Amino acid sequence: MKIADEWEKTPPKSLADAVTLAKALRIAADDGEGRLMRYLRWLESSGLWKEAGDASFDAFLASTNICKSSRYRDSVRAFDTFGADAVEAIGLQAAVVATKVPEAQRDEAMKKLAEVRAFNGVPASRQNAASVLSHAHLLPPVAKTRAGTVLSRVAELESANKTLRKQLEDERRLRGEAEKRAAALEHQLRKAGLKPSVAKSTLETRKGKAA
Repeated sequence: MKIADEWEKTPPKSLADAVTLAKALRIAADDGEGRLMRYLRWLESSGLWKEAGDASFDAFLASTNICKSSRYRDSVRAFDTFGADAVEAIGLQAAVVATKVPEAQRDEAMKKLAEVRAFNGVPASRQNAASVLSHAHLLPPVAKTRAGTVLSRVAELESANKTLRKQLEDERRLRGEAEKRAAALEHQLRKAGLKPSVAKSTLETRKGKAA
């Protein structure tokens, strides 16, 4: 069944129908990803890819531009860890994130992600799954450290930005003070009956004679 063809022929007439269709397409996209990865796994085991002359299946994926080998390997790891039925139940992207959870806590992680899918009506994305499992203190330290590194980098950039703003303010203040002194000098010259341009010319002439 081609959902896309159906909605093009008969577009949703209400917001509720539009949201329902959007979620159906979202689920179909995740399921489609799973079917692709299962097919690629069969293709790898079949050996047909060797006819392309690539040294490995990962190289074959790269040379044919099918997908990144890391994306394929992450998916295979999820299927091996949880099984096809469990992966389909929570969504492939969520299952990929769940493989990063320590083995003893994976059942709890799968339960959390199943609850997210039931509540939202769609599988969790990788980002959403990572956020849910992080808040539940189920992600391994490496993932938390990576998040901490990002936050630390953000703090560094904010500090650098603050320093640059301070430098800019100082430059503007110094420029303003210099302009005020120039204006005061020009006022004094005019008061003495000299034009600033004449005074400048006289000063330059004196400098020339001194040289």
